[in-house]
Amino acid sequence: MDISLSGPRYEKQFPKIVTFYNQLIERAGSIPGVRSVALFHPLPLSTDFDQTGVFIEEHPLPEGQEGSADRYIVTPAFLDAMQIPLLRGRGFAASDTLDSLPVVIVSRTMAEKFWPGEDALGKRLRLPWEPGWTPDKKMPLRTVAGIVGDIKQYGLDTPVAAQLYVPHAQYPTLGENVVVRAEEHAALPASQLGDEIRGLVRSLDPGETVWGLATYDELLADSVALRRFTMLLTGLFAGVAFLLASIGVYGVMSYLVAQRTHEMGVRVALGAQAGDVLRLVIGDGLQLAAAGTGIGIVVALASARLLASLLFSVRPTDPLTFAAAALLLVGVALAACYVPARRAMRVDPMVALRYE
Repeated sequence: MDISLSGPRYEKQFPKIVTFYNQLIERAGSIPGVRSVALFHPLPLSTDFDQTGVFIEEHPLPEGQEGSADRYIVTPAFLDAMQIPLLRGRGFAASDTLDSLPVVIVSRTMAEKFWPGEDALGKRLRLPWEPGWTPDKKMPLRTVAGIVGDIKQYGLDTPVAAQLYVPHAQYPTLGENVVVRAEEHAALPASQLGDEIRGLVRSLDPGETVWGLATYDELLADSVALRRFTMLLTGLFAGVAFLLASIGVYGVMSYLVAQRTHEMGVRVALGAQAGDVLRLVIGDGLQLAAAGTGIGIVVALASARLLASLLFSVRPTDPLTFAAAALLLVGVALAACYVPARRAMRVDPMVALRYE
């Protein structure tokens, strides 16, 4: 959910901003079934993003050539609320305030990008336009206190950028996203939980409201809605194509086997066992099916790159997908050979010899 404090009572009143959000987090955390509550701005997979310049103390760059990273303003429980793994170092604590050592947490990608081959823990950096910064006052140095896993900010299919986290108590802002993680079987459903949070906000300040209330499943679904529709449409066309291919394969193979009914009668009349004839027919049919499958795989591999932009976590040349499609079509061909062949095996040889 989104909360944006407004009015002169909060303008540049950093202690009041921090107090409001701390009280909200404390009271929301006491709701039955709530596991953790945190500020996390901006939310991953949302339309918001916040990029900042980064000045590295150990690797100073000329003005205008400084690095950049996605910046998140968070409270101590953000790792648990968003299920972000802590790889090294520590998370934020309640003691990380404006009066304590300025700290920052960086992502694995940022650590590797800005300090390649080095240990990022304990390194120091500066961020422009921090609260209380003025042109005649040098930006404070922030010490890297921890390294965490990367998150997807712009989409599940976009490359991960450098990311850093700043404690809200050291970087208080008016507008924040509040993330509430409830237990799997929480006492309150999401809608009632949202109503509870709205009531808490009104009790803290009747002039403030909650908006943009949603579950993270809904945010995730919205972020892939267009892709889901595209893949649903593509899957529908693929299903129709497979059905037509199966009907075609079955019809052709059945016709070819039926044409050999006379041959089967001759073989049986000359002493061939039904199983021998069946294996012969199926073997010939599978040879045709294998040849067609081989040609199809070559054509599919050549054209698979056209689907690359529609795939996520699956390669265009995924061997499992190709193997499954090939086996399905070979199975259809096998059934197309087996059914009419079995039917012909039950025909009296004299009838088969007279078969036109």
